[in-house]
Amino acid sequence: MTNCNVCDREVSPAMLRQGAAISRGAEIVCRDCTTTTASRPRPSASVSQDYASFWRRLGAHVIDSVIMNVVIIGASFVMGLGAGAMGMVEPTAITILGGVIGGVIPMVYFIWFWTKKGATPGKSAMGLRVVGADGSALTGMQSFIRFLGYIVSSLFFCLGYLWMLWDDEKRCWHDMMAGTRVVRS
Repeated sequence: MTNCNVCDREVSPAMLRQGAAISRGAEIVCRDCTTTTASRPRPSASVSQDYASFWRRLGAHVIDSVIMNVVIIGASFVMGLGAGAMGMVEPTAITILGGVIGGVIPMVYFIWFWTKKGATPGKSAMGLRVVGADGSALTGMQSFIRFLGYIVSSLFFCLGYLWMLWDDEKRCWHDMMAGTRVVRS
């Protein structure tokens, strides 16, 4: 348990996941702490600069997309050679295998890097990392929910990705779903 840097009230991990408190690096602040007094200074505005910008996140996403496309195309090529060598000419079977490759490889890629390294190669290249609301490393479940959130964020003209432009903590829908933040390393 940690305490709010403004009101010194105890903040639980559940409060952070639900958005009742905000983690800004090492600083934790309750959402309802809006008053200031001499004994309770407001959190500094510079702390919010730790959140990743739209352009950095977009750059990281482009890098990860290029890596994913190279890996998926390579795996599909090998699968096609193997299917041809085995005499598989059934388009349905090849389509199903292609769908599995196109869905499983990205899922394993993102979940593994978020859970084990804290950032994908694209995020690392852009100086970013993904953390829990309390600044901790992501769990496997958080990573899985975040990956599924990518699908939700891409719906409705990618509004879920653009949402960070209006959110105080620069969170996309998948960040809100998984209780994560993207911060500068």
